[in-house]
Amino acid sequence: METLHHVGLDAQVGQCDWEYLKNLDSPFLLHTKSGNKQNLVIAKWDHNPSCLRILNLQNKKWEIKSYEDTNKYWDGVVIYTTDHPIDYHFKTIIGIISSVTICMVLFVLIKTNILNIDILFYSPLILGFVVSCCLYLKSEMADGNIIDKICHISKISDCKRVEESKYSSIFGLKMDCLAFSFFIAQVICVAVNYLFGITDVLYPLYFISTVISLPTIAYSIYGQLKVRNVCPLCVIVALCIVIEAVIYIFWYNKVITMSIITLYCCIFLLSLAILQYISNIKDSIKNLFTDSINLLKLKRKKEVFLIESTLTKPISSHIGFGDEKSTPNITTILSPSCNHCKKVVSDFLALRQKGLDFRWNIILGQTTQADADIIEEWIHRFLTDKDKFLEYLILWSNGVAQMSIPISQNPVKKSVSSKIRQTFNNQIAQLNIIGFPKIILNNRLLSSIYTSSDLEFLIADKNIIQ
Repeated sequence: METLHHVGLDAQVGQCDWEYLKNLDSPFLLHTKSGNKQNLVIAKWDHNPSCLRILNLQNKKWEIKSYEDTNKYWDGVVIYTTDHPIDYHFKTIIGIISSVTICMVLFVLIKTNILNIDILFYSPLILGFVVSCCLYLKSEMADGNIIDKICHISKISDCKRVEESKYSSIFGLKMDCLAFSFFIAQVICVAVNYLFGITDVLYPLYFISTVISLPTIAYSIYGQLKVRNVCPLCVIVALCIVIEAVIYIFWYNKVITMSIITLYCCIFLLSLAILQYISNIKDSIKNLFTDSINLLKLKRKKEVFLIESTLTKPISSHIGFGDEKSTPNITTILSPSCNHCKKVVSDFLALRQKGLDFRWNIILGQTTQADADIIEEWIHRFLTDKDKFLEYLILWSNGVAQMSIPISQNPVKKSVSSKIRQTFNNQIAQLNIIGFPKIILNNRLLSSIYTSSDLEFLIADKNIIQ
């Protein structure tokens, strides 16, 4: 649950029966027990055959499980989410692209029937466009659909493995972008030329297919042999290009129009640049996500934690929340005028709401001369009413409460607040801290690679902090 929340998924846990699983639209995790072993399996409800599918991580295929098979191990606990913005977002994109594709195909069919042109000549172009579109958008489609089934039609077929290999690109250009751009340019050229009454448009387009067919087939076969997996979608795209080349070779008495080839090249280069740019952005987001997970794994190693932290003397503070004897003991060094400190306070308040057991101390430091009076006000607020100070802290971390003019204090309480502020200044000076915020975990001052968001996992890793 902590990991799912860390990556931004609003996951929830509950206990239900078999029938309730039908209400879950997105995939979910089932908690299973077998003797002393506990495990989580990825599952989803298939509404078409009304059955449960479990993901086999070894062969990356969804396997159908019956009620009897599932209930042998499942204890009724399920982790699920009710929101899936990424899924809806890409379904919308795919829906728009599919609609445009259907309209363009219908346009071509109507034109070909009106002009009495054999529709068979257009079949490789239409099929290549649809399949290359699926190949380009395959990573955004849900598992288990018809495209996924085609990609795993046999034991040696795996589109994903071919796509993730080094042979999926040439000269830095991805093969799926090249294929989709190739057929996009053909479809647009056909549409544009028919608008201007030009009928002999396929002949020059298929001439281009004849030129590139042999190197395309050779590289595709070479790459799939090296990976030892077949990509059915890639094979279909290659066959469409070959069929176009065959049609050109046996199609006589036609003239190659250079204006059509020029138009094709311009559209191809433009569409390739756009598709490659979108693909690079998606890859960058995916890589950043993977890097953040790997970095989190690295930061949770005990040897890294010891290297990236400095042992300090025991720290005490007059401002704190939670049991003083709790472990871990966390101290945050903040400044009222520090905007970054608001994020740290907000994160720690969220950890408290989750019910994590830890002691949270706060030491206040000043970055400007005006902070001195504000710090004394904060100390006075805490000493007067701890709960109200916490409410004020919540508002401040959310940017609702601003630093106000210090409240009036009697001389005795003002003297106490002033002494505590001076204690804070002495501790900050001893630690040689010149910037805020800083975090101390069990008397170890953390380096800048650790953020307040990491503390949730460090708290869970008892072997690290003890």
